[in-house]
Amino acid sequence: MAIKITPTFLAATSWGYILIDRQGQMILLDRNGQTLDRRAAPVNPCVIAPFGKFGLLLSTWNGTQGNLYAIDLEPQVGQNSEHS
Repeated sequence: MAIKITPTFLAATSWGYILIDRQGQMILLDRNGQTLDRRAAPVNPCVIAPFGKFGLLLSTWNGTQGNLYAIDLEPQVGQNSEHS
């Protein structure tokens, strides 16, 4: 399987995998490695943590300030997930 990013972060979920690179490109894969979605995430992620069934917490740091994002992936994953 080929992906077009260099993942810095990977998280496993009940429906598949979340891959994110430093530039904020996110790929969502199902359990078989098939792409469910590609989307932009915040740039310069530091930490990611899945929560609930379709939630993702992502923190960033720009050198002077951090931000925490709660991202709902259900619109991208829920319809395509065999576990929804």
